[in-house]
Amino acid sequence: MKNRTSAWARACVSAALVACLSSGCPAAARGPDIGRLPELTSDDPRAEAELRDAAEHEAQGDHVAATSGYRAFLRQRPTDRLVPVAQLALGRILMDQGKLDEAAALFQAVSSHRDPSVAEHGRFYAGVANERLGQHAAAAAALAPMVGRTIEPAQTGLLLSTLASAYVNSGRVADAILTLQTLSEDNAPEADRQAARAQIIELAAKKATPADIRKLYDELDRDGYAFRYVALRAVRDADAAHDAEHTRELLTAIKDQGVAFDDELAAIAMRAEHPSDANPAVVGAILSLSGRARKVGELSLRGLMLAAGLPPQGPPTPTTPQVVFRDDAGDPDQAVEAVNELVSAHRVIAIIGPMDAQVALAAGKRAQELGVPLIALTPGGVLSDLGPMVFRYFVTPQAEAAALVARARERGAKRFAVLHPRNTYGESMLAAFQSAVQSAGGSMAAVASYAPGSTSFGNEVGTLGKSSFDALFVPDSANTLVLVAPALAAGGLWSVGSGQSAPHNARGITLLAPSVGFDPNLPHLAGRYLQGALFSVPFDAQEATGPSHDFTESFKQHYGSAPDAFAAFAHDAYVLVRAAVDAGAATRAQLAQRLLTVRSSAPAGPSAGFTPQREPLDATRIRELAGEQFVPPTAAH
Repeated sequence: MKNRTSAWARACVSAALVACLSSGCPAAARGPDIGRLPELTSDDPRAEAELRDAAEHEAQGDHVAATSGYRAFLRQRPTDRLVPVAQLALGRILMDQGKLDEAAALFQAVSSHRDPSVAEHGRFYAGVANERLGQHAAAAAALAPMVGRTIEPAQTGLLLSTLASAYVNSGRVADAILTLQTLSEDNAPEADRQAARAQIIELAAKKATPADIRKLYDELDRDGYAFRYVALRAVRDADAAHDAEHTRELLTAIKDQGVAFDDELAAIAMRAEHPSDANPAVVGAILSLSGRARKVGELSLRGLMLAAGLPPQGPPTPTTPQVVFRDDAGDPDQAVEAVNELVSAHRVIAIIGPMDAQVALAAGKRAQELGVPLIALTPGGVLSDLGPMVFRYFVTPQAEAAALVARARERGAKRFAVLHPRNTYGESMLAAFQSAVQSAGGSMAAVASYAPGSTSFGNEVGTLGKSSFDALFVPDSANTLVLVAPALAAGGLWSVGSGQSAPHNARGITLLAPSVGFDPNLPHLAGRYLQGALFSVPFDAQEATGPSHDFTESFKQHYGSAPDAFAAFAHDAYVLVRAAVDAGAATRAQLAQRLLTVRSSAPAGPSAGFTPQREPLDATRIRELAGEQFVPPTAAH
C-alpha cells in the first residue's frame, strides 16, 4: 500500500496541485468525487508559489524538501484557504513513512472542511490511515460509501484494496472477496488487479467460512473472476460434509461454466457418485518411502506386505486382500492428496499411516472429512481430537511414561526424580512423566537438567543426591545413559533390581528409561550400573518371544533383515483391519466401530487392539535388565 500511495502522490497528486494552483481545478461534475478537488485559491500569490514549490518537490520524489515546505506553509499560513491542500499532501507523505497518528490527525482536520468535496478527500485518506492503525471497523465504515467514486486508477486501487483489508481484518471475508472482485476488473493499475486475484484465491480457499462461501455463491456474477474459486471451495465443503447430492449439483454448475476438471475435481466427482462405496478387500497405506524416513518407511511397507500375504500365491480373486501404497515424502499436502486418491480411485476401506506427526495430522483431518478410518503410525500429535475415524497404533511419550511409572509403582516406588536434557524432547518427556506420576498417585521429589551433548554429570548427580526418591527417569539416548549410570553410581545412587541391595554406603534406586534409551548392547556397555533398570521396549527383534518371535523369523525369511517397531506396528494394524472386516465390517463406518472391539490373538507388537480413545491398549512392553538379559520386570518382594 505504501508504494501505491507514493506513486499516486508523484504521478497524480502533485500534478493536480500544480494545475489547481495555476489555473484552478474544475468543479465536481457529479458530487464529491475522490481525486477531484474543487477550485481552491489564495489571496496571497506568495502562498500559492510556496505550495507549488513543495508540490513540485513531492512530484520529483524529494519528500524531505516537500515535507519541510508543507510544514512551513501550515506553520506560517494557518488560515490560508490552501491549508487543506497542504494538509492532504503532508498527510500522504507521513502515512507512507509510517507516521500514522500525525497523518490521521491531518486528514481528520480536512474531513471537517466546509466544502463537501474537500471534506470527502479528508475522510478518504483518514479511512486509509485508520486501517493501517488497526481501526478496521472504522475504516470499512468510512471507505465503503466511496466505492465507485474514485477518479484516478491509483486511487481506485488504494480504496478497494484498503477496504478489502479492513473487511478481512474485521472478519468479513465475504465482503472482502466481493470488494476484491470489483478491484480485479475495475479501472485500477494492473498490479492491483493481479494482487486482488491472488488474494481472492487465498481467501476463498483458506479463510472464508462455509457460510461465506454460500453467500458468495449466491451473490457473485457467474462470469466474474471470483466465482470459479468460490465454486471450487463450495464443492470441497460439500464433499467434506458428505453431501453427495449438493456436491453433484455444484459440479454440474462448475462444468456449465466451462471449468475443466482437474484430478481433485475428478476424485470428488467419483466420491459423489459413490459416496460410501468401499471395497473391504482393499486397504490403503501412506508411508514415507522417500526422503530421510525412507528406511523405516520401507520396513513398514514390508510389515504390511507380510501381514497381507503379498504378493499373493496364484491369480487374485475379487476377495483377495490388496494393499495400495502411496509415498507421502514427508509432505502434508502430498499425504492429503494420497488420502483423496485412495478413497476415490481405489475405494479403500481403511488407511494405515502416515508416520510423521505433522503429516499424520493433515492426512487424519482429511480422512475424518471423508469418513475413512486412518490408523497413524506416529508417536507425535494429538490425533484423537480429529474425530472418531482417526486411530493411532504407536507408542507415545505419554504412554511410555505411564507404563514406566506403573511398573515402578508395582515395585513400591512412591517418590520420583527426573534427570533430563534441556531440549524439546527432554522437556516434553519431563511433562509427560510428571503427569504420569501425578495420575499414579506418586510424588515428584527432584528435577535436574543438563545441556544436550554433555559427557559429565557430577554436578547434576550431586543435586539429585540431596533429595530422597525411589526411581529416577532419564529420557535420553542409550549413548548418554551409558555415561549417566556410572556417574550416578559414583555419586552413591545405584540402580538395583527388586529385593536387591546397593553396594556399601550407596542408595538403591530404580532407573527408568524410555525407548530412545534402550539398546540391546547396554549389558556389555554399562550393565554393572544398570541392574534392575526398567526400559520401555515397544519392539525388540533380538529378544522377541512368542508371536513376536514368529513374526521376526518370518520377516527375516522373506526380506533377509530384522524388523523394527514400525514394521511390527504396521503389520499389526493391518491384521486388526482384516479382523474387523472378517467380523462383519462392510463399510468404513462399521469398520471404525469394529476396530474398537476386535483383538489380535498373536500381535507382533505389544498391543492386541485399541482403547476407546483409539490408542493402543498396550503401547509398549517394559523390560528389566537382569544380569545380561532384558526380562519381564519383577514386582516388589
